Amino acid sequence: MKEYLVSLLTGRGRTKNIIVEARSCQQAEELASQKYPSYEVSRITADEKDIRYFSTVKEMRKNK
Repeated sequence: MKEYLVSLLTGRGRTKNIIVEARSCQQAEELASQKYPSYEVSRITADEKDIRYFSTVKEMRKNK
């Protein structure tokens, strides 16, 4: 399985980024849509740099 960074968007413009483990990009989209049905999937990437950046920012926000 591979990690994917999924960017989600609501109709009101709120965003959420999550990391999911999936076999393919399509499966990552399905998992995100099931977990957050009111959000629209706007972007999916398997780029390790993007995933690392998101994880680092998330940790920094936790430690404020």
